[in-house]
Amino acid sequence: SFEVIKVIHGKLLDMVGKVQIPIMLVGNKKDLHMERVISYEEGKALAESWNAAFLESSAKENQ
Repeated sequence: SFEVIKVIHGKLLDMVGKVQIPIMLVGNKKDLHMERVISYEEGKALAESWNAAFLESSAKENQ
């Protein structure tokens, strides 16, 4: 979930002792439009706040 990934990111930063690390945030199951909880814009904004890359994927659509 969105909240869990924020905690994981914080723990990674603490573990490596840096304020920034190379990271990519990936949203999965982008094909499930009706069940979406986090918008593309929210994911992109979080990634940008971490200076990270962002993309969405879908195994069903082979993307």
